Amino acid sequence: MEKVKEAKATETKKSVTPKNGTPKVEPKQADQEAQTPKAKMEIVKNASATVEQILNPTAEGRISKLETFNILAEKQKTIKSKYDDLTNFLAGNDQTATRMDFVAQNGYKFGISNERVINKVLLVIEAETADLLEKANAEVLKFNI
Repeated sequence: MEKVKEAKATETKKSVTPKNGTPKVEPKQADQEAQTPKAKMEIVKNASATVEQILNPTAEGRISKLETFNILAEKQKTIKSKYDDLTNFLAGNDQTATRMDFVAQNGYKFGISNERVINKVLLVIEAETADLLEKANAEVLKFNI
């Protein structure tokens, strides 16, 4: 009877793991403790330099950032214009005798006249253009001069 109790006792001493069967992971504090004071000071110096550049930018730095912002603004305006053109095209499309032609730079031409296919292509173009416009708007809003 003692052997049965010992067997049950050893069975209950198994390592504890989460229900999904993956082993429990302990957070590693050794990495944080392994950093030397010199490495910590280097991180602080880099952070201080970055904060200094943000709070007290040079004239050249501000001009460079303004040029970058102008490029982002022009990109947003172009995408917005194309999206508006596409919206107007979709609104004015009477879906009678619809045809879509594709032309490659080498002169190869490809045309579609199936109304259902054209509508699907236009919906994909509209969705992708809307995504591009959303990303361009986000870039302009996030940019700091």
